[in-house]
Amino acid sequence: MFIGVLLAATIGASVEYYRQIRKAQREYEKAREAVEDIVLSFNRALKREADRLELVAYKVEGNTAKTDTSLKRVDSIEKKIAPVESKLRAISENDASILSKIAEVKTKTHNIEAAHQTLKTKIQSHGCINGHGSDSFRNALSGRIKDSA
Repeated sequence: MFIGVLLAATIGASVEYYRQIRKAQREYEKAREAVEDIVLSFNRALKREADRLELVAYKVEGNTAKTDTSLKRVDSIEKKIAPVESKLRAISENDASILSKIAEVKTKTHNIEAAHQTLKTKIQSHGCINGHGSDSFRNALSGRIKDSA
């Protein structure tokens, strides 16, 4: 009878142990499915991010190509501008020289006008207008005019 009780206790413990193992196995299956769902979700998110990164890389490559083209254009324009810039400097220097010469001509013209006015006044004061006055004065005046020319 002791063996029967022992056998019944062993069978009862075995049945309970079996239930606990089945329960643990069901929980394991649920946990495994949850982990698989998490891994699949993570993989999808990782794939989306990889696709976005690939798109960004493509756009960066396109922008790099555009930037290279723009840099080449800028270099080309700079090469074209350099001669124009030097010509403008030369023109500016030439303009300064021309303005200086114009100022000189203006001063000389002003001096000539003043001398002309002075001569006109002298001629009028000596009465040499319209053929009146002395021939010697006219001859002297003619000599001065020729000398100043």
